[in-house]
Amino acid sequence: MALFSLHSKSKYAVLALLELNRAPSGQSLQSRDLAGRCGIPHRYLEQVLSQLAASGILVSTRGAHGGYSLRKDAQSIYLRDILELFQAQVEESETEVLGAWTRELNARLHAALPDTLASLAEQIKVDTAFSYAI
Repeated sequence: MALFSLHSKSKYAVLALLELNRAPSGQSLQSRDLAGRCGIPHRYLEQVLSQLAASGILVSTRGAHGGYSLRKDAQSIYLRDILELFQAQVEESETEVLGAWTRELNARLHAALPDTLASLAEQIKVDTAFSYAI
C-alpha cells in the first residue's frame, strides 16, 4: 500500500454520488445502471452504496423500480463525511506513527476540497458528456 492514497471506495462513492446528483429529483437509479454509468464493478459498487445508505446519505428502495437516490440535497452532503466514512477503514490498519501522519495529510486534503457534493458538481461542470476521472 502506498503511504497515502484515497481508498478506492472513497473514489467510487464520490463518482456514484455525482451521478445520483445528476438524476432528476426523486428518481432512483439501480445499482447495475449506476455501475455502468460510472465504470465501477457492480459488486464492489453495491458494497459502497450499502454503506452510504446505512450512514444515511442514500435512500435504498426495493422492487422492480427501486434503486438508490440521494436522501438529502447535494448542498447538505459534505465530501469530508464521505471520505471519512471510507478512509477510516484504511487508517485502522496502519501503524500509530503512519496513522498520525495520514490523519494530518487527510486534514490538509479535506481543507483543499470543495465543501459539498453540489459545489464539487459545480466546480467540475457536470454535463451529459462529462467523463469522470478522480
